[in-house]
Amino acid sequence: MNIIYHCYGGTHSSVLAACIHLGILKSAEARTGREFLTLPGFDQRNAEDLGRVYFYGWDEAGNRVYVLGRNGYPALPVFLYRALAAVLRTDARCLIVDTAACLNFLTRLGGFISCRLGLKRIGRPLLILGARLAYPKLAALVSSIRKSSA
Repeated sequence: MNIIYHCYGGTHSSVLAACIHLGILKSAEARTGREFLTLPGFDQRNAEDLGRVYFYGWDEAGNRVYVLGRNGYPALPVFLYRALAAVLRTDARCLIVDTAACLNFLTRLGGFISCRLGLKRIGRPLLILGARLAYPKLAALVSSIRKSSA
């Protein structure tokens, strides 16, 4: 199965979810900003990367885990997958997971300032604080996805 975690920019909550899913981040532990900033793709993508699907790895059940930035169109990844699957006549199973519901105001504001405005020194502290607060929700979401995809 393919599991695609997606969020607005594909650089914050979806990256965290993919890394929790793959065990790069342990889901029960509190995280630090330094750990977040070392994750591949975390707070590193820009507008040109929207719509690109990034492969993050295989989980222990053999599922492929991906990250996608889908801009302001949360229903678009599911719609496109269904359309492409019909055209390509494939029966490949895919679980498309919107991680944006796990975000909070600080994560959104910090991500906007850091990525959209390019003011990393101002945006990152807000982003990291928000991500630390959102982490339990992301871990719970990933736990439910792992159970349903096993």
